[in-house]
Amino acid sequence: MSTNHHPHNPEHVSRREAMRRGVLGTAGLIAAGGLGSRVFGATAEKKLDTKAAEEKATRDAAAKAKAKTKKTQTKSVIQIFLWGGMSHNDTWDPKPGSGYDYMGEFDKVIPTNVNGIQLGALFPKLAMQTDKYSLIRSMTHRNNGHETAAYLMQTGHLPGGRLAYPSVGAIFTSSRRSSTKGCFRLTS
Repeated sequence: MSTNHHPHNPEHVSRREAMRRGVLGTAGLIAAGGLGSRVFGATAEKKLDTKAAEEKATRDAAAKAKAKTKKTQTKSVIQIFLWGGMSHNDTWDPKPGSGYDYMGEFDKVIPTNVNGIQLGALFPKLAMQTDKYSLIRSMTHRNNGHETAAYLMQTGHLPGGRLAYPSVGAIFTSSRRSSTKGCFRLTS
């Protein structure tokens, strides 16, 4: 709309025309389902996303309440960082049914005590304790250099410049010193 109110100006829109366009546009959005009934105060069935978010909030609140009643202290942290060690396919992240070209001779998997999680057959004792540790299979980076990628994974920063960032182990050690309880074991 133009602020120039001259009626012969082609960009001029009267208040009546602006109202007409607004009402027609709103009616079109309502007819197309673009505006939810919440805008007009009517009660509508909640969308699945909203229901899922509310259920998650309820579960989170219950977990926090349970955590407050049951105080636990972390007793140890074991970090396993393999510099060119075993393949993830053979051990922590097997791809059953992917074929010999991908898996080689280590194509056997075993179930764990957590429903839906499988490990390579080399870890029968770890498979019985999967509910007691975290398994991260989604971590990735775009760094193809082994040394720089290892630094990135241990510190969260790319190498270079004047700063040297502390590793995960150094952070745990510092946390241990500031706490009178707890024992942190690090392996690499």
